[in-house]
Amino acid sequence: MRFFAAFYVVLFHGGRDLFRQLRAPLWAETFRSAGYMAVSFFFVLSGFILTYNYAPDAKGAAGLRRFLWARFSRIYPIYWISLALAVMVGVVAPVLHA
Repeated sequence: MRFFAAFYVVLFHGGRDLFRQLRAPLWAETFRSAGYMAVSFFFVLSGFILTYNYAPDAKGAAGLRRFLWARFSRIYPIYWISLALAVMVGVVAPVLHA
């Protein structure tokens, strides 16, 4: 379900031109234009899945530390990689083209 919600958000952001080129019917464009609602569904479902997976082990301070470390080690590496790529595209690439 999370895949479909994420795909719906991508379709919402990137599908406008595609739908115009394909001359999609009005109902399809109306469906696409409501894709922003899938963001809330995605986050609620993700929160449920996190709670379901980590709640049994998250009892006490040690469990909370394990949970926080698991989230940190999963999120921050890709955050720093994305930041480095954004800096290269935004700062380094324009200098190379000058």
